Amino acid sequence: MNINNFTQLFNVMFFAVVSILFLFIIGCSTSGTLAKPKLLPAKIHITMNNSKPSGQDWDIVGSAPDPYVIVDGRSFRNERCRDSYKCIFSVYLFGDGPFNIEVWEADTTYDDSAGVTLCKRGSVCHTSGASVKVY
Repeated sequence: MNINNFTQLFNVMFFAVVSILFLFIIGCSTSGTLAKPKLLPAKIHITMNNSKPSGQDWDIVGSAPDPYVIVDGRSFRNERCRDSYKCIFSVYLFGDGPFNIEVWEADTTYDDSAGVTLCKRGSVCHTSGASVKVY
């Protein structure tokens, strides 16, 4: 191995070691500063409007709606309230939001959308067919 190849190899190795050391120092200095959101219990209180945004009754037979929510992509259809304009869902959410909350009314054939809102913990928000409170 001639001296020129040795110098090149030394420079490459030196640069690699310095780069790895730099990344390690940067990683260690920022790891404690980024707060991880905690999964916290929450309640989502839904109050449905008296009718759909179109003005029609929620159910064909004119009974009260069967509301449920989808929160940040997670469906709570199985926990829906039956024949009620008000419903409370016990959920776990990361941090204080805002959370993407879709409000739906369950039917036997096609569910009806009551709208979508972004809502933070401690806020009252509104969709086209319901009001939403997250606490």
